[in-house]
Amino acid sequence: MTVLRKYIPPALQSHYDGSAVTVTLIMRIRTKSGSVYGFTDLDVDLPYDPSVYDPGNTGDDWGLINHKALNGGFQLSRIEGAADLSVDNAEAIILPGDDSITPQQLIAGYLDSADVRIYRVNYMDLSMGHECVAVGKLGNQRVSRNSGALEFLSLVSQLKQPEAELQTITCRHVFGGPNCPKAFTWTDGEVTAVDGDEPRRIFADSGLSPDDDAFVPGVVEWLTGDNSGIEMDVEQNTAGTFALMLPMGYTIKIGDTFRVRPDCTKLWGDAAKGCLFHWGADRYRYFGGFPDIPTADAGAGAIPGAIKSGR
Repeated sequence: MTVLRKYIPPALQSHYDGSAVTVTLIMRIRTKSGSVYGFTDLDVDLPYDPSVYDPGNTGDDWGLINHKALNGGFQLSRIEGAADLSVDNAEAIILPGDDSITPQQLIAGYLDSADVRIYRVNYMDLSMGHECVAVGKLGNQRVSRNSGALEFLSLVSQLKQPEAELQTITCRHVFGGPNCPKAFTWTDGEVTAVDGDEPRRIFADSGLSPDDDAFVPGVVEWLTGDNSGIEMDVEQNTAGTFALMLPMGYTIKIGDTFRVRPDCTKLWGDAAKGCLFHWGADRYRYFGGFPDIPTADAGAGAIPGAIKSGR
C-alpha cells in the first residue's frame, strides 16, 4: 500500500530542525473571476511565487504575488483535521479595507468558493521553498468591526457537493464558456439614477438606449463602487433602466460604473435569444440539454432541475 506523506523541501526541513526558525505563513486566494490576492502573518510584505521553488506541487500557477502584511495581513486559527474524510476547516482573520479586498466585497460574496493555498516559508531565505499547509476553498465570510473572517474548507468539502450533471430540457452550459464558445459583447455604462424604493436592485443609465429587454436574459458586472467585481442577472430593462434579478449586497450609487451583456435563454428552439438564434443549424454541437424529454404538461417545465437559469 502506498503511503502519502507531506513533502517538505530538504533545505526547509533542515531549517525546522535548527535551534531557531524564521518561518511565516502566507495565504494565496484566487477568486472565481481569476483575480488573485496574497496575505501573510509577517510584519512586512512578502513577494513569493511557489512555482519557482517547487514546480507543480499543488497546481499553483498563479504567479508572483505580493503577500500583504499589516492592514492587509491575516491570522490563521488552528486547522482542525481528521483522517475520516470529514472536512478539515479553519478560520482566517483578515483586515480588509486596503487596496485588495473591501468589506463590501466580503458581504457581497466576492470570495465565495475562491481557491485557497496556505504555505509556510522561511522569510529570511525563500529559496528553501515551502511547506504546503493547506489546500481548499473559502466557505462563508463575515465582517466584524474592522476585520473579516474567512472560513477555510479543505478539498474534501467538494466530495459533499453534487457533481453529476442533470438531464434538463434547457441547456446546462455556461453561455460563452468552454462548452459554448459563443463570443458575446459587453456594453459599458455608468449609473445616472437609482430607484428610491429599491436602490440595490433598480438603476438607470441615461446614456444607454437599447430596446426594451434587449439584455433579458443578461448579466451586469459592477466595475466600481461598493459592489465592484460582483455579477447579477438582469430581470428587466426598459431602455436604459435596469432591474436586477436579486438585490446587490450594497446600495447602487450614482457614478458607479458597470458593464452589461446579453445572455442566452438556453432554449433549443428559441430563434430570438436561444440556441437557434446563436448557433443556427450547428446548435446540436453545443446544446447541453435534452429538449425532447417528455413532460406530462407544460407546468412540468418548472420542476426543479428541469430548467436552469441565465448564465
